Amino acid sequence: MSEIESATPFREGSRNVIGAPQGHLFLSYSRNDRTECLAFKRLLEQEGFLVFRDEDSIRAGDRWMSRLEGALDNCAAFVVLIGRDGMTHWMEAELQIALYRHIAGQLPIFPVQLLPGERIHTLPAFLRNLQSVGWQAIEPLPRSLIEGIRQRAADVREERFEGCPFPGLSPFAAVDAPLFFGRRKEILEAIAGLGDQSESDPTAFVGRRSASYTRWLQIEGNSGVGKSSLVSAGLLPLLNDGVLWARTGLSACRVLGSLVPGPAPIANLANVIESALAAEGQPRDSLARYRQLQLDERALAMAIRDVGSPDEAFVLVVDQFEELFTIAAPEERSKFEALLGWALTDPHTPLFLITTVRADFLDRFESMGGLGDVYNTRCKRYFLRSISQTGLRETIDGPARLSGLDVDGVRELILADASDEPGALPLVQNALWNLWHRRRGNKLSAEDYQMQNGLAGMLSNAADGLLERIGQEIPQGRRGALELLFRLTRVNDQGRHTRQRLTRAEAVAVAGNGEQWVGERVIQMLAGERRVDATGPVAMTALRLITVTDDEQGEHHIDLIHETLIRARGKGADGKPIAYWPTLYDYVEANKDRELLRRQLESRTGRWQRARGAARLMRLAPFAALQLRAVRPFPRAPEGRFLRASFRLLGFMTVLFVVAIGYVGHLFYWTRMNDLPVEAMVLLQRFKLGYDPTPRLAPVSPGNVQLGEHDARFLAAQNEKARRFFGPPGVSVHVEGFDMGAYELTYDEYDYYVWRQQRAGRMSLRFPATGKGGRGRRPVVNVTWAESGAYAEWLGRVLGRRCRLPTEAEWEYAARGGAPYAAYWWGESVLPDRANCSGCGGADPEKTLPVGSFQANPFGLYDMLGNVWEWTCSGWSDRFGLTSREQSCAKPSEDISHVARGGSYRFNPTDSRLSSRRDFVATDNRPNIGFRVMCERAGGGG
Repeated sequence: MSEIESATPFREGSRNVIGAPQGHLFLSYSRNDRTECLAFKRLLEQEGFLVFRDEDSIRAGDRWMSRLEGALDNCAAFVVLIGRDGMTHWMEAELQIALYRHIAGQLPIFPVQLLPGERIHTLPAFLRNLQSVGWQAIEPLPRSLIEGIRQRAADVREERFEGCPFPGLSPFAAVDAPLFFGRRKEILEAIAGLGDQSESDPTAFVGRRSASYTRWLQIEGNSGVGKSSLVSAGLLPLLNDGVLWARTGLSACRVLGSLVPGPAPIANLANVIESALAAEGQPRDSLARYRQLQLDERALAMAIRDVGSPDEAFVLVVDQFEELFTIAAPEERSKFEALLGWALTDPHTPLFLITTVRADFLDRFESMGGLGDVYNTRCKRYFLRSISQTGLRETIDGPARLSGLDVDGVRELILADASDEPGALPLVQNALWNLWHRRRGNKLSAEDYQMQNGLAGMLSNAADGLLERIGQEIPQGRRGALELLFRLTRVNDQGRHTRQRLTRAEAVAVAGNGEQWVGERVIQMLAGERRVDATGPVAMTALRLITVTDDEQGEHHIDLIHETLIRARGKGADGKPIAYWPTLYDYVEANKDRELLRRQLESRTGRWQRARGAARLMRLAPFAALQLRAVRPFPRAPEGRFLRASFRLLGFMTVLFVVAIGYVGHLFYWTRMNDLPVEAMVLLQRFKLGYDPTPRLAPVSPGNVQLGEHDARFLAAQNEKARRFFGPPGVSVHVEGFDMGAYELTYDEYDYYVWRQQRAGRMSLRFPATGKGGRGRRPVVNVTWAESGAYAEWLGRVLGRRCRLPTEAEWEYAARGGAPYAAYWWGESVLPDRANCSGCGGADPEKTLPVGSFQANPFGLYDMLGNVWEWTCSGWSDRFGLTSREQSCAKPSEDISHVARGGSYRFNPTDSRLSSRRDFVATDNRPNIGFRVMCERAGGGG
């Protein structure tokens, strides 16, 4: 064989180039075996065979690969002579081209070993599976070889495909490889992306050259270009036949299967591994495998190494790889990437990865984690373009030739309509499928094609017709069918909708809206049941919009047959999308908000399932459930269980809310009945929970004090009427020790007293009106002298002591802080910023301040001056008494005026002097009069 450099990118349209005439046998051999090859060729010709040898027809300077490709297209059999050199570079190239036709069932391959002895182990795996013979140049040809070539070559020439050769909207599967035309160039270019790109010398997988292996092939392309079909019907058959041997030295290949990541890629990977790697007769345990994959990123590599042989490759196919970024849970995605990354970089794990991904999702690879380095170093990216016009022609002519169909009338019409269609391939296949079922004899009708408005019209018309038939047979069936198709769609905000699968049980529930027989019938019709056409008795297969598949556990799943059903072909002059099937596209657009809710539901359900303990309860969504129920998930699905749990929690919370509202309503009514502000409801709850605001008492030691006004000049400046409000100077009083409230009594303390009294049955006792400053820790006002004294007596009973209001003398002694004359830091009058009065500075003359707002005196008593007047128990006398006995508590009487001391926020500093006193009628309940209590000590008094 000549050492002519090959042009590796195969030229399109190379069919029918000068090469072997139709029906020749192709001889593949090494240059060092030319003598044996010529002898073998002569013996074949003596048997009546026409033999093609490249050196007879291809000359230096010719486009060797193009001519070789054309020659193999026309040959009836491929004979490979394996001599002392084994499989050389050129023989491998010839064999790769031959494999394409061999897989399609159109080219039998016959291995012949030229050296004596058994050397089957030197053959690639796909040649070992074929019947090989040994031959030496001094021997005649084996009769088994002669008869085998005659028989199998004749079988190929006579082979015809029975049934419809077009898959319609369904993607090509591996069993459809004989019908997969138009992508030969792409298949060979893509398969070249796996394995060693520089050398073909067979070596063990583990070694110094393993780093040069490309172990990840990614097929990229737009929606509808046929990525899945290229892998299933183009690449996988070659891999199963051991095409990796030439580049890796791995003579056998095991395809683990094809998986779609979905929301739970690790669970799907576990199912695929169990299906492909479980030993025969051993029970499959996908759950145990799933746990291993979750816990250890080496689990995938170890599983392959446990079952693999030294010369066996494993190929994992991940279809719709973009789902790893779009719908897989972040934790699942991270672990899935780690599993693949470890296996693809481990030199002891012969794993190869093939992925398909839509081009409009390639931007998501920027966020890739564990696979990022592998993507840059071990990944061969192959962009699959829309099929060319030449390729489309082959997809029409190839299957037609195998089936004996006449497509001359429709070929050019279809090609013309498909010239500007980005998703032409599925539309062409659907049109051919449709026309085949309407064929007249063996001819596809151009009239039928034109009547149905071409490619897009045939899809839309057939799909609308199917919906109409479903609606005619089943009440609400049309809506159920649309709802199911919608649920099989994963809505994208930018209109790039994709497919998503449902279990059959879920699909039945959705399509039938709870009625099983309706759901089953809708699925049956959408899946393409056989029916009788109205124009005659010819049985036809109805349009198929969904596929029903089952996994290794026997569970059935439903999928949309192709994304063309839910995609737009472009935009019109008005900027609106033009859909391939407007009916479904418009339904999806009208309900896409519901799809967004479904994604929210799936996300919330995932977080809920991963939570444990009390956190699981916190992950429920009781209020969002009211909106999320529009998704209508299957009751037994995780989403259905999540919604039921959320609604149970919502019911429980509703009961609590109703009880709480009733209780709060009762409290509100209570505050209104007692003329209290709304915030008093909180205080009432604090009382019920044990809050007891008992006044804090400060000890006042016994001693003598000079009562009255000490500033003679001040008294002299007052008129006769004003002098009566200031005690005369020089009155000396001895005061026994007692305990006095450190603060003016607060609203909290007095409200607690009223609440306790009302609970004891004294309902006539009312809460005092709220002062201008408010309630709480502000001094209580609007209480009469009698009410103040009643509180003191009640407190005494609570404390087990004798408590009352202080006398006028006791109050002034306590206010002076034990100093016999002037106050300890006020002087005789209030200094600035030392009390709350009108003109004192730093205070508010319009309202009271919380008790304790200013510094205490030496006895620890706060606010003795300013804020509010404080009731004493002493009756009023214009002449300040000489002794404490004469200033003792007066008997209660409405006719007696009582003394109040200390000034208030409404009075000026003059009225807030230590000697200032006022008389008020006992029934006065003014907004600036409060009180503080004093409690006698044992053996003492006031």
